[in-house]
Amino acid sequence: MLKGTPVSSASFSRNSLVSVGNDTATRFDCLVSAIVTNEVSAGMAYSSRLNLQLAANAGGKVYIPFKKSATERAAGSALWKKMFHYFRLNYDKFREHYHKRSNIEATNAAIKRKFGETLKSKNPTAQVNELLVKIVAYSHCSNS
Repeated sequence: MLKGTPVSSASFSRNSLVSVGNDTATRFDCLVSAIVTNEVSAGMAYSSRLNLQLAANAGGKVYIPFKKSATERAAGSALWKKMFHYFRLNYDKFREHYHKRSNIEATNAAIKRKFGETLKSKNPTAQVNELLVKIVAYSHCSNS
């Protein structure tokens, strides 16, 4: 993270779900490879064979909704075909996982409203600590 980077670049929750916001389309591979996660959830804009594979390579189960124009044609990606069928045949289960993203986005928005959108620290380690303090403070305030 750089000084002034919005907190919502990537969202985290206790169950290691990552939600990627619309402003990070070009950094999807960097975000996914930089974190250890069980699930990756991203918006429809990230629906591509490459992004599915990048998230799977990082060890995460991928929940990215398919565009209406998407087909099951694998084009060399067995994962694409597998997730396309899962999305179409198990839509309710898919939505349960994908819905976690909206919960994380709502939490991010609340933290940003309460504590501001930017991190003031210059040092990357200090930025992580600053973000963690914001999360703990928000959690404490919302549980009081």
